[in-house]
Amino acid sequence: MDGLPFLDGDRHAAFPTFESMLGRSSAFPDEWNLNASPGTMSPSLQLPVPNIPGVLTRWDVQRFQDEVQRVNNANLVNQHELNDNRAIVAQLAQFNENIFMYLRSLHNRVQDLEQDNAYYRATIEDNRRSEYHGSRQASRMPDRASYRNVVAGIRSRSPSSERDNHALHHDRNHEYGRDEAPFDGARELHVQTIVNSLPTPTHTDGALTGDKMAFPLPPRQVVKRFPPSFNPPRPKIALNKRTPNALGKTMAPSFTLIPWMPLTDEEIIIYFFNSLARGIVSLRLRMRGMGPAAITNILNAHREAGPPYHRNTCGVKCMTALRTAVERYEDDWEDKNRALIAAAGNDDEALTQCIRVTDDEEKEAIDVDVLDMLEGLTKHPEDDEGAGWFTKCVILCIEHNWHYPMSQIHLLYQDLVNGREPRGPFERNDNDEDVDMERDADSDLETAMDNDDDDDGDEDDNTSPGPCGKENGVDRASEDEDEDEDEDEDDDGDDCDG
Repeated sequence: MDGLPFLDGDRHAAFPTFESMLGRSSAFPDEWNLNASPGTMSPSLQLPVPNIPGVLTRWDVQRFQDEVQRVNNANLVNQHELNDNRAIVAQLAQFNENIFMYLRSLHNRVQDLEQDNAYYRATIEDNRRSEYHGSRQASRMPDRASYRNVVAGIRSRSPSSERDNHALHHDRNHEYGRDEAPFDGARELHVQTIVNSLPTPTHTDGALTGDKMAFPLPPRQVVKRFPPSFNPPRPKIALNKRTPNALGKTMAPSFTLIPWMPLTDEEIIIYFFNSLARGIVSLRLRMRGMGPAAITNILNAHREAGPPYHRNTCGVKCMTALRTAVERYEDDWEDKNRALIAAAGNDDEALTQCIRVTDDEEKEAIDVDVLDMLEGLTKHPEDDEGAGWFTKCVILCIEHNWHYPMSQIHLLYQDLVNGREPRGPFERNDNDEDVDMERDADSDLETAMDNDDDDDGDEDDNTSPGPCGKENGVDRASEDEDEDEDEDEDDDGDDCDG
């Protein structure tokens, strides 16, 4: 304590005694109260504590704590950076390993390519040295006439004189650097022999002599046999050709599954028009009196086809379908199906059973969603326009946004027929289908066939359509075409593009 400059007199006078410390609330005198704020003490009572060695103020402690905290924070930051660097090093190691694998794979592939290259080079070199290769090369060389050993006095003149056979000499062995003549295999390769004489030139000025005259080239331009025509050429594309419609792309395909419910003729045309490419569908409409004119009128009234669908195109489509069906099956296919459709009469359910997809067409069948069949549809058929159960099911699916495929839409038809509340496809279970539509349709068709056998030729009655759609001795399909015959007088044959 000798070095303390602020103590005057006795060095122990400034420190409290033990007895005074027991009677005070603080162990230090009031002047040494470190808990008081510096602003509350008078300047005369403040002691220069920082100048005392070994004694720290609260501010020094706080400063040291801040520095320690700063060091801890820096340590944490360094720890995070170390973890990140370890992750980056791990990724770089993985990347390096992948690059090494790729380089090793490329190295192996290059070695394989070098081996293959050496093999092919050796093969090519062997082919060059082989005798057969030399004979082939010799056979490919053109045979040219040589005048090297011909005496100047016996050159080609007009008129030409007699020349010896040795005048035209072609030393094949000397030309190709071979000591022996080509082997007999060259004859099998159809090598052309050297000619023994030259054609006699007809002109002296500008005439070709030597090699070019021996084998004159053919004319490059083809000589026309007939004089050129003064008429302008006709265009290859007809200017009045109709713009193709888009029904083939927007409507359901031809092998769409037929639903297990009765379909009217109008519903087949409006919703399943592309099915006319099947012969049985075209035959049904034909026997029902639906000619090309009636079909196109119904189609254009309910569908947007771009340019209106033409009846000549429809006629070609139906005839092609019937011809293809006869070629695909047997000659009596049309007669059998005519009898089958005639036996069904006016029963739409039995008629629909006739046009279902057969077993041999099962591979080409497509189960189409009912909402996918509405593209280009302008309106649905009305009740007096052939609307049936299928039209009602389609309208319900549109109103409730039900995605029924053709293989399950008959469940909605059963709800309507049995008076139940219509339900969507996801609101059903496996026990809802209580009626087997296929069995009922087969039984109805067999009943119709039995009734037809008992009628003894009632199919020729005036009240029912007979084969080919005739009623009262008149073909209704031909009547529809005759009614619109005047409309087709201005149409050319390009409309029948099928």
